Amino acid sequence: MIQNELFAVAFIADIHFGAVRTEKLYEQLKEHFLRVIDGKRLDMIVFGGDLFHGITSMNYSTAHSVMMFMEEVVDICIENNIKYIRVIQGTMSHDNRQLHNFRQYETRNNINFRIIMTVEQEHLVEGIDILYVPEEYMEHQDEYYAPYLSTPDQYDFIFGHGMFKEVGTMAKAQESEITMSRAPVFESKELITACKGPIFFGHIHTNTVIKHHIYYPGSFSRFQHGEEKDKGFYLCVYDIHTHKYAVEFVKNTMAEEYTTIKVEDFTKYRDRPQDLVDLMLSIKADFVRVKIVLVQKVDFSYALQYLREFVKDKPRFKLDVTDEAQFVKEQENEKVVNTLLTKYAFVFDPGISHEEKIQKFISVRHKREISLDVIKDELNLL
Repeated sequence: MIQNELFAVAFIADIHFGAVRTEKLYEQLKEHFLRVIDGKRLDMIVFGGDLFHGITSMNYSTAHSVMMFMEEVVDICIENNIKYIRVIQGTMSHDNRQLHNFRQYETRNNINFRIIMTVEQEHLVEGIDILYVPEEYMEHQDEYYAPYLSTPDQYDFIFGHGMFKEVGTMAKAQESEITMSRAPVFESKELITACKGPIFFGHIHTNTVIKHHIYYPGSFSRFQHGEEKDKGFYLCVYDIHTHKYAVEFVKNTMAEEYTTIKVEDFTKYRDRPQDLVDLMLSIKADFVRVKIVLVQKVDFSYALQYLREFVKDKPRFKLDVTDEAQFVKEQENEKVVNTLLTKYAFVFDPGISHEEKIQKFISVRHKREISLDVIKDELNLL
């Protein structure tokens, strides 16, 4: 509820219903999101994309839980006079047009609920101007966003889902994530210039702040290695007249813990692999990954077999083993794969037709331009 000159927002992103066991994720949301916003003097709740992890069948518990979760959010907002709920479209491979399941809330007269599927501006009666930037796919990014980013200090908030150039390497490091070929990559300076207040984005799973203005809360929970930083969401209080703001990161302390042990000298475990097993068992994390790089011309077969037998049928533990030559080769291959994924990522983009993919491939690979009509005619002959 607005108090004098202040406007308060909760921003949560990358919940990924379906990635973590549903019961655990729901308990985390109840304890560290729903209970936090219940009783808070807030004006708006914003979901910053990737509410879903993938296509969810309605006969699975995940579908029931996500619908029940949103119903609880709406109820809490009504009880606490939280006026606005905004749900922003995330990556197509995750949200996949499933946000339409919440359309019934848009017609209710006791809550201002909106699903944001395309870039748009909004002026609130409180005097707040907002730009919403859901993840969309286009050929000419500059032309598409120019009407929205041409005026300095136009917005009080920008909420979105997507990437800035500063976090490109983080996006590539996220397991099971493919950045769509036509997904925009923003210049941070451009959005900061257009906004008087804070900018909140989803997509990057690691809590990150860019130039003291752009805030990624990261994924609300943890479901993979490489995301050791705190999980949670943001609360923000904004002064409408001075444009000053305060940001608080609310931790999800129930997020499962993932830990990686890097074994730089495996020779000391060659004849005593149980010592490494003891080390693994001593770690209190929910999931433990052991990364081993083997020196060449040393027989580690006994120790490796011992460890593989130990981790077998134990999902809590993961073993990554490479030798020095393989490790170097994998690093080189990763560079090649990343280059190819960047160059040909459009092949995996469900937002592009098969004909367009063929056209783009011929253009990129063979430097030839062929019209879509010609490609369609050729396909019809097959």
